[in-house]
Amino acid sequence: MAVHRSPGTASLHQPRRPPVSPTGAVPWLLASYLLGAIPTSYLAARMFRGIDLREHGSRNLGATNLYRVLGWRFAIPVGLFDAAKGAIPVLLSATAYELWKERAAIAQFDAAPLVLSCIVSFVSALLAVKFLIRFVSRHSFAAFAWYRIVFGGIILVTSYTGLVRW
Repeated sequence: MAVHRSPGTASLHQPRRPPVSPTGAVPWLLASYLLGAIPTSYLAARMFRGIDLREHGSRNLGATNLYRVLGWRFAIPVGLFDAAKGAIPVLLSATAYELWKERAAIAQFDAAPLVLSCIVSFVSALLAVKFLIRFVSRHSFAAFAWYRIVFGGIILVTSYTGLVRW
């Protein structure tokens, strides 16, 4: 028995789309530069302790010097924010590019549900993180650690037994 390809089937390869113009990338590049230029450690030291970090420690504006001068309570949030400053523009521009590529499909539908779902997911993630930080600041980290261990064990057992395919 042979399988013949009918002449009406579509090709597996999609036609190439034109690349985004360089002028379309300029606002993203400018926003990325401005976000990355925020001296987070300097602002944290100035706002919370009233000191100029360039006059203390190694005199560098970084989370390591902030750790040496003000401790881990300041260095960890600043370090995380500094890492996010690099990730956020990449994620936003990749998402914008994907939305641009799929603009014809999105135009067929109402944009209101898309915007509303983005807002709801942002607010729910913000509330979850706020709850976790408040919980950990008042209690030990043990409950969270046990939750992760038990949940990981459940995933391992269900995956190993074939009960659920993860």
